[in-house]
Amino acid sequence: MFKEIDCKVELSHLPFENLRYRDRTVLILGKDGSGKFILGDKKGFYPEGIVRMIGGGINDGEDVLSAAIRETEEELGIKEPAEKFVPLIRVNVEGAFKEEKFSHTAFVYYLPLGMKELISGDDVSDVVRMDEAEYRQLVANYFGLASDNFFEHPGGKFSWGDYGKVYGFIHQAALDEVKARGRWLGRR
Repeated sequence: MFKEIDCKVELSHLPFENLRYRDRTVLILGKDGSGKFILGDKKGFYPEGIVRMIGGGINDGEDVLSAAIRETEEELGIKEPAEKFVPLIRVNVEGAFKEEKFSHTAFVYYLPLGMKELISGDDVSDVVRMDEAEYRQLVANYFGLASDNFFEHPGGKFSWGDYGKVYGFIHQAALDEVKARGRWLGRR
């Protein structure tokens, strides 16, 4: 069962895609056999020092677990059985910009991966392995993104600072839950 957490943010600009156009995403916090967290990089997209849990949008008619399995296969090149995915947190994001409100739900699974070979694919350019200290620095990097640093794309632009408020929160909450569950997750 997912632990439900609310994330309310005041946005400095119109929000990024997930908050604006998608109502649900799934993220997977993998961990390898040496205890390192598995994340994905998108070279040329993320600001320096930023990577993210693997995952993406949940398609219409797709359940959350099926999306997690699909995203893991697309982004890491492996197909894991459903029973390996441990529901971790469900983050209910509410963002506000001026008078406009946006909502989004991010489901996060924990996935023990052992020492499998992982191959980046889909929209992940590199698989990144981080120990806990590096992961904590990643969270700090998210919260340190400037609100006046914009990413421009065909649909408009968004503030990396706003992105960092949301994904810094989600990454920290996922780590907190992994730490709270401790040894129970280590046995999987």
